[in-house]
Amino acid sequence: MTAALDIEEVRDAVAALTTADRLRLQRIGATYGVSVGLEGMDLVNEAISRALSGARACPKDVPLIIFLRNVMRSIASSERAKVMEEPMLESITHGLDDRSAVLDRPSSGRNAEERVLAQEDAAGRLKALEQLFVDDEDAQLVLMGDLDEMPAADIRAMNSWSEQDYASVRRRMRRKLSVAYPNGWVP
Repeated sequence: MTAALDIEEVRDAVAALTTADRLRLQRIGATYGVSVGLEGMDLVNEAISRALSGARACPKDVPLIIFLRNVMRSIASSERAKVMEEPMLESITHGLDDRSAVLDRPSSGRNAEERVLAQEDAAGRLKALEQLFVDDEDAQLVLMGDLDEMPAADIRAMNSWSEQDYASVRRRMRRKLSVAYPNGWVP
């Protein structure tokens, strides 16, 4: 196992970040934050906080920016998974006097207004992403694969892309997202 930076080394590495590094991290945070409704800097701060608390260990052989990017990607992925994990259990109760059955859905922890707002926000994000990539068929294919939660290897195979072709499309998408949403998703 690779040795990890201790908390003091992480603190020193964070303090040594240049303005360009911080801007790059903000853009990365904004890119990952778009999919989960977080501001770019909030995601950056959470990643740094986890590194400084010791919750996430930065290997000594990995540059801090790469490490923080991976932490932000992990946080965004976890947030998307939380939304997907809403209970799907249902129970059916029969009414008295031969009335039709009633379907009881468990509470998701959100009230009806919050659920509607979350659905509208998700629909707005999807529409914005579709509009952003309306002129880029490759990006649309990657976006559809991402929405279907396809692994990168499957997306590449489906489109007969090499790893380099796929990476080029992803890079183009990140750049376009960065220009369109420099501070993350703002509805």
